Amino acid sequence: MAFQESFSTRLSGEIDSDHIDQILNFVLFDQHEPAIACTQSLRNNAISAAGDTSRLVYMTDVRLLELAKSDVLFQKHSAVTSRLDLKVIVMSDTANVSKFLGYFERGVHFAIPSDSFQVDIRWLLDPDPNFLELAVHTAKHIHETTGDGDILIFLTDSGLAIDTRFNPRAGIEIQSMAPISQAEARYRARQAGRSGVCYRLYTKSDFDEVLLPTVLPPILVSDLSELVLQLKVIGINDVANFDFVDKPHPEVFLRALEDLHAMGYLTDVGVITERGHKAARLPVHPLWYNALERAHELGCSDEIITIAATKSVRNYILTRPSATRQAADLAHQQFSCPMSDHITGLNAFHAYLDTEASSDHSDALQS
Repeated sequence: MAFQESFSTRLSGEIDSDHIDQILNFVLFDQHEPAIACTQSLRNNAISAAGDTSRLVYMTDVRLLELAKSDVLFQKHSAVTSRLDLKVIVMSDTANVSKFLGYFERGVHFAIPSDSFQVDIRWLLDPDPNFLELAVHTAKHIHETTGDGDILIFLTDSGLAIDTRFNPRAGIEIQSMAPISQAEARYRARQAGRSGVCYRLYTKSDFDEVLLPTVLPPILVSDLSELVLQLKVIGINDVANFDFVDKPHPEVFLRALEDLHAMGYLTDVGVITERGHKAARLPVHPLWYNALERAHELGCSDEIITIAATKSVRNYILTRPSATRQAADLAHQQFSCPMSDHITGLNAFHAYLDTEASSDHSDALQS
């Protein structure tokens, strides 16, 4: 079979193709090595896919890089590039096929057909920025013109999403509303898992001319300080010329090197220091290791750990429901610290703990 005879195999299909489990099961029964590694780019995806006992090892890309720090040649694993029996399977959406075909020098490619149900696409004739009014009008039109029976409306697609990108010149991440990719649009259209109609609240010309073919890889829009430090640990010093599948802009590398040098993780010539080795051992961003180290010296480790934990979640600790936004803002004033959003979040967290403790004490007295 092509999988057994090739160094690498590329499988492509629609972004919603549900074939990962079947492919892994096939590889599991075909190969007799102790374990098979499957990388998942997001931590939550890896956790949800993993089981308690299995020969399938799910891990994030970052975790795979951490393993390389202690075992550069992956001698503890059967998958190393120096062995001809290495089997690499790359699963991607159709738009990424040519990129991976060009990166791997040898291998085969298979296209997986999408599910058979049909989704009809409807477009706007002219752009309209009033998405809410347009969505309500469209839903009303569907109700009035469709025959008897249940009508299921799962979502309306504005073609927009919150986009987070790292600005190397400012040294911060910036969130903005930006168009989704064509691959994401196709995925949204098939979310219901059945035949139907997808009403896109943008024009066909916007889809063809404004939307990118696929999502930009995180490595192209993220701060690379942590990645650069990890590469330095495993002995890759010329990080700017590393053979990435998607090569970031040199300015992002320069910013990462400057930040790591400022924190004492790199010498003036870019060699990793002992402090840099220590920072790389903890699975946290170099900035947070710097804060944790200083907090230990100043005796405020608990506070910094709490702040780091609150900043690691996607949603901010203080919520502002649209229906009660003004009331929420007034309630949040008791936690507010004009000098720091971090301290504001810390105050709110401590208030929550105090409330929980008071509630537990009251329950104990009543019992």
